[in-house]
Amino acid sequence: MNLYDKSASFPTFAEGIQFFQSQVLDHGVYDVALINDKDRITSILYPLDEKHQDELNLLKSYALSTREKEIMRYVVLGANNNSICKKLEITRATLKTHLNNIYKKLPNSMAERFKKRGI
Repeated sequence: MNLYDKSASFPTFAEGIQFFQSQVLDHGVYDVALINDKDRITSILYPLDEKHQDELNLLKSYALSTREKEIMRYVVLGANNNSICKKLEITRATLKTHLNNIYKKLPNSMAERFKKRGI
């Protein structure tokens, strides 16, 4: 209901769907959709923990450095560049260099998937 309280302040949520990505809830991380059809509010939770773990396990098969693995953990969890830089205490230029090196080590399809996330 905390998400509903947040979304209720948006005038567009009077009726329709509101989507929240990567929300930390009691038992994990979820993508959440709230659907308001005027009579009731339906919530749909898509658990991301298993998906994130699968992606991290897949990345283990590539020759990433310790720092690159650390960066990719944040990328997989949905962190944006600014928050990654703050958490790792690095500049945006350094992060960009790491990401470019990571993408060179990954298959094109996988690298493109991460790039589409806006990272």
